[in-house]
Amino acid sequence: MVARTQFRTPLSVVLTGAVVGLGFQIVENFVYATNAAVAATSDDQLTPVLSTFLVRGLLCGLWSHSVYTAVSAYGLAVFLFDRKASVAKRVGVAALFFALAWLLHATWNSPILSSIQAQGLGGAILYFFIKGILVLVVGIWLWRMAFREQATYLEGLAEHYVSDPALIAPDERPALACLGTRRAERKALRKRAGRAAARQLRALQRAQLRLLTTVGRWGPGNRTTAHERRVRKARRRLEALLAKEA
Repeated sequence: MVARTQFRTPLSVVLTGAVVGLGFQIVENFVYATNAAVAATSDDQLTPVLSTFLVRGLLCGLWSHSVYTAVSAYGLAVFLFDRKASVAKRVGVAALFFALAWLLHATWNSPILSSIQAQGLGGAILYFFIKGILVLVVGIWLWRMAFREQATYLEGLAEHYVSDPALIAPDERPALACLGTRRAERKALRKRAGRAAARQLRALQRAQLRLLTTVGRWGPGNRTTAHERRVRKARRRLEALLAKEA
């Protein structure tokens, strides 16, 4: 909230929330591993640490605090960016996502399916997977929403601020705004023109994205000149590689 001007899209808020949750998750895992080593009844302190790492780092890592905090951060993103809605609605949506994150954590901590966990290693793995899949599904759903909003934002920047087709052509805007489409374009070009061309297309896409993020933060002007040069240079290199293949 203090640095709100540094966050341009919901995805930036969600990413920050995920990193904050991951930081807490790592610290908590360290505390659990230390406690397990101290409480060990034998001189073997390595096994309790490895067991803690296996359970909390690998079996529980995909659906833990990083997801919970990302979910609550998305509610904060709605509060920050949905300016057309009333304040009451924005606060309500933020509270709803916070409650969803709390519910996911409470469900994880609940004794549901605890009987499965007691059935050996296989039962424990199944137990963590069944309880965690709900968290993972919610996380994927949230990331997809944030990425769609990010794509809309990037496409809007390209349309309004980068009119020169030599920098970003009109037919490149939708693909540039979507991670999956960018990958698909590189894969198709690799099959058609080779790995070098695909690598250069990736360099062009990165330069274009840096140009868009700079425009989004500072607006068109002197700050974008260097990025524009990089885009033109990457495009010339790509065209030269394609000319050789032709």
